[in-house]
Amino acid sequence: MVSHGTEADPIFRYANAAALALWQMDWPSFTQLPSRRSAEADPDIQSNRSALLAAALTQGHVADYQGIRISAKGRRFRISNTILWTVTDAMGQKHGQAALIGSVTPL
Repeated sequence: MVSHGTEADPIFRYANAAALALWQMDWPSFTQLPSRRSAEADPDIQSNRSALLAAALTQGHVADYQGIRISAKGRRFRISNTILWTVTDAMGQKHGQAALIGSVTPL
């Protein structure tokens, strides 16, 4: 599980131990990482990621997402069966987005 904030270029705010291991990062490094950098800079990959985030923002959540990501050490992997949702408080204020990754396939 990971989550990022609402900045113009959102920064990760949270990662559980499984996500930290997957991205091969420690907590201080991960929580300073712009979430766009969790994926390769390839325009198609970034476009796919941006569309996912926009859809979740509009719809509240997206289920069964899959996409390619990259670790800090350059290891590529596909996430799938992923649920992405917009994090809101009781007043409806948006605080970011979170993802629960269902499965990972090394590439």
